[in-house]
Amino acid sequence: MRPSRVVFAALFTFAAWAASASASTYANFSGNCIRFDSSSPAYCVFDGNRTYDNGHTSDTTATTCGNASVSAVYWDFGDGTGTWDDLYVGHTYSDPAAIDNDAIITMTLFCSDNTWDEKVRYLLFVLIGPGDMYCNEGWN
Repeated sequence: MRPSRVVFAALFTFAAWAASASASTYANFSGNCIRFDSSSPAYCVFDGNRTYDNGHTSDTTATTCGNASVSAVYWDFGDGTGTWDDLYVGHTYSDPAAIDNDAIITMTLFCSDNTWDEKVRYLLFVLIGPGDMYCNEGWN
């Protein structure tokens, strides 16, 4: 028995709806870190409501869940720690040298329509050239 055109149309409509729901979910964030010298901790705040353009890397697409709402955000700070929190979070890196003076920060955004997205950014504690995020450089 061959499936009807109605079944194919229904499957196509559902697939298109599911793809558009997930396509409208986008995670992004900016960071601002302060470190007084190479032997001190670094304190950073990460904001999922901010975009970034630091002259080397940029992404000006805002975090969104499309027509849904944010249900959860998980932050992985790249130093073996993470937290379930809001779009805005602070974190102290007590010994940046222990993670080779850089960290990979990941924000995972979960939306109420069961879609999700993640943004990965690199944080350099010591300015050594063009990169993603830097300490003592303001929001970037």
